[in-house]
Amino acid sequence: MLNIEKIREMDSDKMVKLLNGNKCSMCTYNNTNCLKEFCSIGIEEWLNQECELTIDDVYGEYDKFCCTRNCLGCEYPDDTCLYHFLADHFIIIDGKITRRQK
Repeated sequence: MLNIEKIREMDSDKMVKLLNGNKCSMCTYNNTNCLKEFCSIGIEEWLNQECELTIDDVYGEYDKFCCTRNCLGCEYPDDTCLYHFLADHFIIIDGKITRRQK
C-alpha cells in the first residue's frame, strides 16, 4: 500500500493529526539533503512510496497467513514460524518496517 492510499483511508481525526505534523516527515528528503525550494517534489515522492507499517500491521498479516494454513503444509514447520515469516516478507531498518519487494 502506498502512503497516498493509506491517507485516503484516514478518518478526519487522523487526517488532522497528519496535516498538523511536520511536513518534513512526509518528504523523501526528510531533513537530509533537503531541497527547501522543492518541497512539493519530495512530498509527492513520499506519497507514492510504499507506506511504513506498524508492528500491528505485521502481526495482522502474520495472523491471516498462519490462519489460512492451519500449519498443514506450512513452509515454516517449526516454532520459528513468525521469525521466518517476518524475514521473508518484511524489512526492518532503524525501526521502520516495509514490505519486501516480490
